[in-house]
Amino acid sequence: MTITQYTQEQLAAQPIGHWSAEAAKHVVGGLRAALAEEDLTQPHWWILNHVANAPAAWQRPALTEKLTRYADEGTDFEAIHDDLITRGWLVEPQAP
Repeated sequence: MTITQYTQEQLAAQPIGHWSAEAAKHVVGGLRAALAEEDLTQPHWWILNHVANAPAAWQRPALTEKLTRYADEGTDFEAIHDDLITRGWLVEPQAP
């Protein structure tokens, strides 16, 4: 692996968008690595986090619709819901 060295001037000339993207990449990468240690993904966490705020009021289709815009293309929310239910970490509320 080759590591390119840049001068301070070259680094300082990068636009703020570059540094924002770099920061986001490192934060998301760190979160994903920590979650992977528990065999979880970000969408697992998103679901658990949203359900924790209203445990008896969530519905799978509405939650999936809400979270889809944040997910990577191809995220299978049905499989993630099923996985959390299988683990016993999530219980689907009964329809009224």
